[in-house]
Amino acid sequence: MIKIEKTENKHSDSEDEIDPNENIFGAMIAGKIKANFLYSDSEIVVLQDKKPAGEHHYLVLPREEIIHVDQLRPKHIPLLQKMWEVGKNILIEKGQDPNKGIYVFHLPLYTSVPHLHLHVIVNLNGKRSLWGDDSYPSYKKFSISIEKKIALLTDVLERQKQQEEKLKEEEKLNNSETQSIIVAVQETNN
Repeated sequence: MIKIEKTENKHSDSEDEIDPNENIFGAMIAGKIKANFLYSDSEIVVLQDKKPAGEHHYLVLPREEIIHVDQLRPKHIPLLQKMWEVGKNILIEKGQDPNKGIYVFHLPLYTSVPHLHLHVIVNLNGKRSLWGDDSYPSYKKFSISIEKKIALLTDVLERQKQQEEKLKEEEKLNNSETQSIIVAVQETNN
């Protein structure tokens, strides 16, 4: 279990250093804007959502600059697993059942800030959905669960491994055939 500690980022007092084109999450992570992190390590930070959709609504952000969920690759699986684990631990620290949590990323069209962030939500303020309409659960139209994203990336990784093994087998077969041809030519020349 990852120990959760509230920390404040090391921020600059000068607002002049903030690039108006920089996203707010990137600026917080870089320490250009003050932020109170519920958790921070070398890979991720956790913030409380400033417009919570539930009694508990947290954002788990990678320090790595990843704009949206479609930029994730199989190499990011360990990062995603850690983000999920930390999100669950935040809920436990807050006295909530992590099994009742919603763990979702916005799909690119609905990304509000161009920096990947995992929404960790429990107790949806009496609403049946995250974004106001009454179609339950509407968040599924605008997002993908971390569990599903990890499963999709794992499938991609498995297909890549299978393809690599197939190529190795074909290479062995080709080498074997080439060796047979060389032996046949040598026998013919003798």
